[in-house]
Formats: sequence, structure tokens, C-alpha cells
Amino acid sequence: MRKPFKNIFLKHPLITGAILAAITLQACQPNDAAPTGAASPQAVLTDTTTPPPAPSLTPTPESPTAPVPDPARTYYVDGQTGSDGNSGSQSQPWQTIQKAAAAMPEGGTALVMQGAYPERVYVVRPGLAFQAQGEVLMDGFSIQADHTTVYGFTIVSLVDDIPAGIGIDVADAGFCLIEKNRFLFNTWGGLRLTGGVEDPDASHDCIVRNNVFFRNALYAAEIMGQNHLIENNDVSHTIQHHPCSSSTASWLDADAFRFHGSGHIFRGNIIHDMPIGDKGHDSASCDLDSLADLSMDFVSDSHTDCFQTYGGEVIPGHDILFEANRCILPPANEWVEEDAGAKAFQASGDAYNLTFTNNLVVADLISLLMDGCHDITIANNTFIGSGDQYAQGLQFENCIGNIKIYNNVFYKQDAEIGHIWPENTPVEAGYNCIYRAEGSPSRPADPGDIWDIDPQLDSAYRLQPNSPCIDAGTDLGITTDFDGNPRPQGNGIDIGAFEFAAP
Repeated sequence: MRKPFKNIFLKHPLITGAILAAITLQACQPNDAAPTGAASPQAVLTDTTTPPPAPSLTPTPESPTAPVPDPARTYYVDGQTGSDGNSGSQSQPWQTIQKAAAAMPEGGTALVMQGAYPERVYVVRPGLAFQAQGEVLMDGFSIQADHTTVYGFTIVSLVDDIPAGIGIDVADAGFCLIEKNRFLFNTWGGLRLTGGVEDPDASHDCIVRNNVFFRNALYAAEIMGQNHLIENNDVSHTIQHHPCSSSTASWLDADAFRFHGSGHIFRGNIIHDMPIGDKGHDSASCDLDSLADLSMDFVSDSHTDCFQTYGGEVIPGHDILFEANRCILPPANEWVEEDAGAKAFQASGDAYNLTFTNNLVVADLISLLMDGCHDITIANNTFIGSGDQYAQGLQFENCIGNIKIYNNVFYKQDAEIGHIWPENTPVEAGYNCIYRAEGSPSRPADPGDIWDIDPQLDSAYRLQPNSPCIDAGTDLGITTDFDGNPRPQGNGIDIGAFEFAAP
């Protein structure tokens, strides 16, 4: 059932209060400090130290900047003063965004004035751009046309339906730009780029950049299709059981990114404050007051992942790069008794050619890769555990091989299985820095490892001047670090996501 917007929605505490201030386009300012969750009562980090700064990577050169409208093809939408019988000029604006989608010529840009627009926009004609001017709230977009731009909107869909309950759904379209939007509370996920076994490139070559995903259900974004760039997005507070959804399916989870298909790049994304509540969840009415109340628990037994792929009707992820992402998850003592879980990476169903470099993970389960995976590279990452008895590193089950694990910092994975646990899986490892608070893991040291020596990390998990990891790695051809700084800075490659640079 659809919950229509009212114009007073703009005055809702979500829009004007502390919650909005806490999530206002954090991802669009990659040089700022990481969000601390101060405005989020349920938010928890796995470490009490100061979170590391957000990635300072700049967008890739091929990424377009904010759209610059052609004055000759610029149109206007104003929900308060416009009419769909108008011409769409600045003096005669349209009233609805859907009118702009239907009437603009290819290459046209709609400038949408501030307000609440109770509509979902269906884009079926190519080459159209939609830009919010000020705070613009609406139900979302369904896109089935190439070269579509959606820029600067706040998207909330409380519809219990797919795809209408997904903030933006891109189907059978390519070369889209989804930038600087806020996806809030969407019933069936924030964003979906489609593409399955029968139509693997249904979506392709899209850029999803500098968006904020806050308390959407199931996932922030599900990325299928081919050759997408997912860059500098901020994800937090995904929920498992949405109060507007009637589903009681056992597969409901609360993830950040689900990835399928091929050719994607995930770079510079920030995942934090992912809640793990007590077993069971609160019942609430389908309204914004309930969803904006962070004391309400909508997560019960979720197996939350920062990045997850699997098979079936979708194509397991392959030929994908994960670079300079930050994943911070609740520690094991918050979820192990609830039959829940929280890990950075999970892959099953013959996933292959996955590369993980320069990522920072603060979690007690780093990864579970299984069921035929092969050609996996995990290099120059920093993996931080809590020292809990359940804290563990990389787990592999029944993977085929060509798995390479080099130049990583493994810190306080104190479970007996330790930092690398291959079951029926051949792995090649070395030049890792492994430190445990107590005892030694079951796996012996690999060539070049730094074993049971404190890596001397600062509060942001960077190497301090006395770190044994400096110049101790092996050259794998990775030319930059988490911050985009060149490697090496000294006499050799450093171990971990951060290259040490002397002041």
C-alpha cells in the first residue's frame, strides 16, 4: 500500500532535525572525518578509537562532473506554482517531474524546484537529466532508457512492492549517472541496477557516486549488469524488517552492497553503523516517525555483509575490483548470541576474478568465500578484529584455487582459526603482518610474514613510524594506497592499506 507524501513532509523532523544533519551528503565530502554516529542512538563501532578519515580518492578521470544544463534545453518543474499544461519554461514551469520525463527532448535537463513531489517517475526516453534545486523529496525513479542522470534528490518510497519500493530501479538501460542523492527508508532497497542470467547486461556502464544510503531495507544497493562504477557512497543503518513490508521471508537480511555480474569497480565507499539488534524485532506502523526513530529495532537475525554475491537467478560476481573501501561492523559480542553475523565480504556460487586492495575492515568476520570461487587477490588491506574469541580473518570453503593473499595487516583475529582458514582450498600467501593478543593461529607463518609483532597502528589504523610493516611488503604492482598516495614512499612497499609517509 502506498503512503502518499504530504507537503508538510518537508517540515518533518527527519528533514529539519539532527538526523538529517548527521547524514547530509557525507559521501560527497570524502576528505572530511568519518561519521561517528553521534546522532544515531543505535549506532555502534567495533572500536572505541577515533575512526579513520574518509578516503581522499578523487573521482576517476572518466567520471562526469555535475551536469551543466544546456540553456536551450533546460526545463523547469515547480510543484507549487507549476502546471503540466505549461511550456516548461522558467516562467511557466511544469508541476510534475513525470511531465518533464515525457515532454523533454533528448539532451534535456529538468531543474526541479524545492518541494515534496508525491510521484514515482518513469523514464523511458534516452538522454534526460533531472536535477534537484534545494531539498526535493519524491518517491523514486524507474529508469528504462540510456544516458539518464538523477542528481541531488531525496528519495523515500514506502511502497510494499518491487520495483516501486526500490528508491531507484535501473532496468534495460546504460550510461546512467546517479549522484549526490539521499536514499532514505526505502522498503525494498535503495538502488538496484538490474541484470540476471537471462539478460546479463540489462544495466551497464552506470556511475553511482557520492550518494547517502540511510536505513533502507535489505540493502543499500544491489549492483548487477556490467561495468558499473560505485564510488564514494556512504551507507549506514540498513534494516532487515521494514515496517511497511508484509514479507516474513526467511532470506531477509540487512546488507550494504550486493554485487553480481561483471566489470564493476567499488571504490571509496564508506559502510558504518550497521545495527545488530536483539533477536526478534519491533513492530511499528508504516510511517516516517517510526522509521526515523533509531531506538526502534528492525533487525533480528541478519547476516549482514558489506559486500555479498551469490548465484541462482543472478550471476555471481566476477572480474570486479574492490578498492579503498571502508567497512566498519559491530563486534562479535553484539551478534553471536542472536544467531546473527556481520562480515565484510561474502561470495558463493563460483565467483571469480575478484580483487580486494587497499580496503580497511574493522570487523570480527572478515570474509567467507566458498563453493567454487577462484582467482581471488587480497592484497594491501588492513583487517582489524576486536580480539574477541570469535574474531577471525579470511575463510575459504571448497574454492578451486589461484587465491593470493599478500601484504595485509591482520590485527587481533584471536579465534583459534586465526587470520587465514582454508578448507579444501589451496591458497598462496606471504608478506602479511599477523598480530594476536593471545596465542598463535593454527596456520603457520608464510614466507615473508611478520609474526606476532605489534604492527604499531595509530588510532586511525595507519602505520606509525616504528611499525615493522614499513617497507616489509612485496611489490605486486599496486601503485597507490587507501588515500591515493603513491607506493612506495620509502625503500619498499608497506604492508597494509596505508603507505607510511614521513612528516
